[in-house]
This record gives sequence, C-alpha cells and structure tokens, in this order.
Amino acid sequence: MYGCPLTKSDEIGRHFVATKTIEKDTILFSENPLVIGPKWNLVDYEQRSTVVPCVGCFTDCQLGQFYCELCRWPACKPDCPGLLST
Repeated sequence: MYGCPLTKSDEIGRHFVATKTIEKDTILFSENPLVIGPKWNLVDYEQRSTVVPCVGCFTDCQLGQFYCELCRWPACKPDCPGLLST
C-alpha cells in the first residue's frame, strides 16, 4: 500500500499508519463493494413521497405506481423498454 502499512495495536485494533506525507486526494486503496442495491430517496417528507430507480431503465419513479410483472420491483411505466430486455 502507498506509504501506509497495516499495523495493529491493543488500543485501536488494525489500522493504517502513514509513513510519509500523502498529498490531498491521493487514493490509498480501492476495492469493490460487498453489497450494492438501489438507493431509495424520500423526496417529499410531508407527503412521504418515495422515489426509487426503475428496475428496467434506472430512471426515477414513484414507489407504488407500476411494477415489473416478473419480479415485482418498481418500474417507471408498464411498458418500460428495459423491462422487455430482462
């Protein structure tokens, strides 16, 4: 790893320690996420209006309006082209 060996202490456990100056915005390491999924947003707190990504095309859609007939995940419209290709 870039100037940051992995060390261990009884006080804080495993951690990285910089052994040299690291410039701002330097990426020290990168790894793939363990789990990914759609991000659900509450766009109107008063109305409790939830916006989710369409399972077919990933555009925003209102939760509870349309669903994919195969998986029952939210869809932007019943005839979304992305649903036809899944």
